[in-house]
Parts: sequence; structure tokens; C-alpha cells
Amino acid sequence: MELTERDLHIFLFLKESRFATIPQIARKFWSGEHAYDLSIIRLTKLFKSGYLNKQWIDWLPEPSLYLPTKKSNSALWRERLIKRDAVTDYVRYDLRYSPSILHDLTVTDIRLAFEKTLEIILWITDHELRRKNYHWKYETRTPDGIFKALYHGSRIRGILEYERSRYDRWRYMSVLARLLREETESFIFFVTTTTKRVENLLQIAGGRRMEYLKNRDKVFFSPLKPVLEKGANVAWVNPLGQRRTFELDKLKQSPLKSCGIKGLDNLSFMDDNESELRADYGSHTEGY
Repeated sequence: MELTERDLHIFLFLKESRFATIPQIARKFWSGEHAYDLSIIRLTKLFKSGYLNKQWIDWLPEPSLYLPTKKSNSALWRERLIKRDAVTDYVRYDLRYSPSILHDLTVTDIRLAFEKTLEIILWITDHELRRKNYHWKYETRTPDGIFKALYHGSRIRGILEYERSRYDRWRYMSVLARLLREETESFIFFVTTTTKRVENLLQIAGGRRMEYLKNRDKVFFSPLKPVLEKGANVAWVNPLGQRRTFELDKLKQSPLKSCGIKGLDNLSFMDDNESELRADYGSHTEGY
């Protein structure tokens, strides 16, 4: 079977995310009214050729999941898009028993929504961060995504946090304090399930016990539903009561270029040295 450039993009996307639904893959790599049907045709061919695996999770809204295989990762390695040790990085277990599957699929939906409304230069998934043992200094917690985007002619660094579970006040204060201490130059996008929960988190973040954190104006909150509809172009609110939308001009990059085909493992900031990952990594994507 002859692989296309889009096939390689699909392989890389699935390797980064570990799995995705048909609508997610169709939304990212096809356009037009027949995008879903065309994606099924191609994904079926890749599955029958051994490049993709498939699992059926009957309790999911979209029960059919596609996953990478050693064969698809090998194709990426032959094109020098990943390192050789990443060839064996693919799911081998039954996802029905994964407690985080709904969370992970929603994070992918948020990523796709952001990519439609922000000029994304690079997106690093939580899975790739864990592979490189990236976490903040005092905790093993990993963000749901780190990205770099162009915003009005300059580059911004963004941290995505999506929370489905309810936090108690002290746990949430600890998470937020850690984010703001470790990511002083980043915009932090905190997405949660309901408007009521956003209000509660804003009340905690704006309280006296958090006043010592001087960069609270850089953490923004929104409920999930508008983010899935409008991506970054929603009315984000920070703990100071300021509202902001991240509305950009029409994407200048082609859909394939914005997918990051060079692959994370080719970028020097993804080396095991954690300090390199903490640095401003936008310069590593120049000319890609």
C-alpha cells in the first residue's frame, strides 16, 4: 500500500494522542460535506493493511476508536519523523478499562477546537510529555497540553488544563499555585465542565489566599461547551474579573503544515533534559 502525506499526518496525530474517534480524525484531516465518509474509506484501508488498530468501546458516544500500530510508527521512523525508540510507543491494552479515556478524548476535542481558532505552531500532548518525563518541579502531575501559537505577530506559550473531576478548595489552590509559579510567562487555559464550576474556581482564585501570585491575570477560565464550539475565541475570564478573547486572523498556514509533521521527537527541546523543555522552544520550529 502506498502511503500519502496525509497518512503520515494521521499516524503522527494518533501517536501523539494514542487514539482518536473517526469524527476527530475527519475533522482534522478532511473538509467538506463528505469528510466523514472519505475518512472512513481511508481509515478502513489503513486498518486492513495493518497500519492502524481499532477498538470498539460501546459506552462511548463515538464508540469506534483508531489507534497507531508498530507498522504505522515504523513508517514514521523511516521518514525520520520520530526516533527509533518511539516505534514501540502504541496502545496494547483494552481501552474499555481505561479510567481516563473520556478525559483524553475531550482534551483532543479541545485541541482541535484551538487549532481552528489559533495559529498553532506546535502542540505537545500530555502523552508525549509523560514519555519525556516532563513534570513540574515538586509534583509528577503533567499538563494536558503545551502549545505555541502566533498571536498578533508574536509568539505565546499556552498551557491547557481540562478538569472533569471536582476538586476541594485546598487541592485546587495547590494546582493553581503550582501552575502560576512554574509557568510565569505562559497563558493558562483552564477548562472545566460547567459554568457553575467556573464561578466557584474563579472565586477561589480571586481570594486573599492567592493574592501573592502576581500573574493571576494570565490564567483564564471557561466552561467546556463554548470552547468546543469556538475554540480559543470564547469569553475567557481571569480571577481579576477581566474578560478576553483570543481572536486571530484567518490561518495563514496550510492545514497539513499546522499539524507539525516534523514530529516531536526530532525537536531538540524534547530531549530528556527537562531544563531544555522548560526553555522557550518556539525557535526550534523555525522553517518547519
